[in-house]
Amino acid sequence: TRLRALILDEGTAASHVAIVAKSLDIPVIGNVRGVIGKVEPNDPVFVDGDNGVAYVRPGEDFKKRFTESVAFRDRKRAEYAASRALPAVTADGAAVSLQINAGLVIDLDHLTESGAEGVGLYRTEIPFMIREQFPRLGTQTELYREIYQKAEGRPVVFRTLDIGGDKLLPYLRTAEDENPAMGWRALRIGLDRPAILRLQIRALLRAAAGQELRVMFPLVAEVAEFDAARAMLEYEIERATHRGHPPPAVVRVGAMMEVPSLYFQLPQLLKRVDFLSVGSNDLAQFLFASDRTNPKLAERYDVDLDTVYLGGGTPSHLRSDEVAQVFATVRRHFPVDGHAEITGGLEVIASQNPEAASIAAAGREPPPLRPASRVSTSSSPPMAR
Repeated sequence: TRLRALILDEGTAASHVAIVAKSLDIPVIGNVRGVIGKVEPNDPVFVDGDNGVAYVRPGEDFKKRFTESVAFRDRKRAEYAASRALPAVTADGAAVSLQINAGLVIDLDHLTESGAEGVGLYRTEIPFMIREQFPRLGTQTELYREIYQKAEGRPVVFRTLDIGGDKLLPYLRTAEDENPAMGWRALRIGLDRPAILRLQIRALLRAAAGQELRVMFPLVAEVAEFDAARAMLEYEIERATHRGHPPPAVVRVGAMMEVPSLYFQLPQLLKRVDFLSVGSNDLAQFLFASDRTNPKLAERYDVDLDTVYLGGGTPSHLRSDEVAQVFATVRRHFPVDGHAEITGGLEVIASQNPEAASIAAAGREPPPLRPASRVSTSSSPPMAR
């Protein structure tokens, strides 16, 4: 692609535009108010995505230093790549499964280069968002088959459509919500418009023929919603079998815990799920009543729920007692063996930073991610990383 970077007048690092851009390895910074008025056509602009700064019309001395810093970053990435084969084991010997997040087929290329063990979250809505019309059954089936081929036998967790809120489909009419993040979205749409969810489940079942299918429902607010969604899945499995379609070898069903109300229903939920994923972005948003797309709130609260220690012993970096209790409860329900999966915190690191799997395996801290906040026109700014 000829697109080298994005500078947004609005938006934050948690916006879905930023998530898609990261999937394409495109630096993006947001909440740069007035940037359109500061940049003229054909102006040279240097974007430092690590520090969230854009430099407009810099001097020659800065250009040289910036080029040197980019070369240094490339060397560091090569070091991380060299360490990707190291086992992901904590200091006290607990193994951690590091997996990537994905939303486009191109994301699957990161599996090999990062050394990840699989795809902890495949955002099925991303391909829907970049199309002009709703993809039919055949189109969806071929897409999911391609994902399986790219994964080369590694596990993939398919999250059903998480649309609504700030992820709108141009061909799906929805009423405007005064509070979109807490409105008609995700599984709520799937249950109210069952034809949409059933068609997607049907495509997943066909693509997973003879393989393991891991499917996960987003924004589950109560156990009854999960039961309704799972009943729809089981109906489609029975339908496919009756029509002679080869079934998946194994079907594992999970839920995303991102609505705080589900925390109080964990004992009932854990009897029904095969795995649980903590959606830390939305969970933090609802816990702190903090809109993830509002730049004024981007750094107001300590909502870093990403690095959560999943092994035995004491968490080494934990910012939320609620999340700690979630993992403790899940670990009591699921034996800590090869069949139990607890995903969430680490998957966010993998999605926000393609190097994170290699960094974590080598025992290094991933570089921090900061929302952009400024545009500099100085000819002697600080070094970009």
